[in-house]
Amino acid sequence: MFDSSVPQPSRRKYQKVPQSENVYTDAGESETSIKKARRQRQLARDAKRKETIEAIQTKIWAAVWTAAMIAVIYFTDFFLVLLTSDRVNRTWFNLSVLCWGIDIVCMVYLSVYLPWKGIDLEWNVYCPRVIPVATGAMVLGSFFLFLATWPVWGFMTPFILGIIGVGMLLSLHFVPACSCFSS
Repeated sequence: MFDSSVPQPSRRKYQKVPQSENVYTDAGESETSIKKARRQRQLARDAKRKETIEAIQTKIWAAVWTAAMIAVIYFTDFFLVLLTSDRVNRTWFNLSVLCWGIDIVCMVYLSVYLPWKGIDLEWNVYCPRVIPVATGAMVLGSFFLFLATWPVWGFMTPFILGIIGVGMLLSLHFVPACSCFSS
């Protein structure tokens, strides 16, 4: 009727069935190595899922900040005010434009001119002073723009310029990568 070599559970409680011989010994792998491999695959899937979720969250935040930047630029008439308003301090504004121009020249030099010339060295090795100059120009340009627009927006100036600055930075998420000069 039943095989006496197979342990039978009692009617009132469950018992663990003892493993007398390993099923996987024919393949040369132990049960623990199979479990470790499964665990590794599960961890890899979890890591990939977490990475995908973080990438999606980053894009969503970039879209939110970009939309906030566009809204602030639209509702404050940012460029129209900068170019035509009499309340903008032109001395500070012109210094700001000069600093931002220096920053743009540094970026074009690093990202367009050096690859076009075929220079593959790292920036900090080939031209170690360009990054500090660009950083200083950016900080000074931001400070000068703050001083230039303070008479227009007053205490709202840091918020307006902050939202526009973060929005411009995060809008770079939506610029496709270019491998124009790579060989």
